[in-house]
Amino acid sequence: MKPLAAVLLTAAAGCTAPPTDVSSASQPILGGTLVTTGEFPTVVALESGPGQFFCTGTLVGASWVLTAAHCVEGAPQGAIKIRFDGLDVSSGTEGMSVGTKRHVAQNFQGEWRDDIALIELTAPVMRPFTPLHRTSTLPGSAVKQVGYGVAGDDGEGGGILRKLDETNIDCAITGEVDINNTEVLCFDPANGGGCYGDSGGPTFIEVGGKLEVTGVTSGGTDPMGRCSFSYGIWTHVAAQLAFLDPLMAETPDPEPEPDPEPEPDPDPIDPTPPGDDGGCSTGGSTGGLVVVALALAARRRRSRSI
Repeated sequence: MKPLAAVLLTAAAGCTAPPTDVSSASQPILGGTLVTTGEFPTVVALESGPGQFFCTGTLVGASWVLTAAHCVEGAPQGAIKIRFDGLDVSSGTEGMSVGTKRHVAQNFQGEWRDDIALIELTAPVMRPFTPLHRTSTLPGSAVKQVGYGVAGDDGEGGGILRKLDETNIDCAITGEVDINNTEVLCFDPANGGGCYGDSGGPTFIEVGGKLEVTGVTSGGTDPMGRCSFSYGIWTHVAAQLAFLDPLMAETPDPEPEPDPEPEPDPDPIDPTPPGDDGGCSTGGSTGGLVVVALALAARRRRSRSI
């Protein structure tokens, strides 16, 4: 096995110096299919500026994006931008870019573990996020990988978000004594998988009909090409809770605003029986229209966006 530093997916997509040829560093996940609008709203792109994408991440809290440690290594605090809602991030025109306050990486030393980091946004975003999967994902579990990374050794694609249904394997198959099912998730890349630009992206598992993030795209063993590995080795989220939980507790999710108090009807229904005023009873219908208008206004106030 070559040294991990030689096979990490960051090799062509470093955080501090994204490649000038962005088209070769931000391509679709190997073997994946296109993601549709709104399918994975918590999957984001890490970029140094519009069109300068270099890694993938997941919104896991109102203020926090989960990614790989090697994606943020050496980057100045606050330099990374987060792009939401872009299915193709190569041009930097899709979606919305949000600034960051800081990033904190696990003590990553190039081993087959600890390749995980959190990025704190400059302000919370009021939208759903994906929770962390808090129990170990056993070999043979059905999962879904999502990322913006390259499609193959030829580097074609263009920063398009794709998904891939996968099943993780027993890490013992890798033959590496320092690779185990507790700290990492292992994958057979014969079915496809991550490559440059997918780094930091999520591996989702479905729990009760909802997705949780159980893995973070990291690297692979024995590279046979830019995107061809003997085995894919992803960071296991459940093994990193002691690192993640205290950090996320420093900036807890904001409490939802209470529903507004009902406003008094400015034009109450006239209790006078019909006919006593010559049959005119327009007060009641006008009051109903006002109530509908107030309800719509309250609904608009409760609807949030970043």
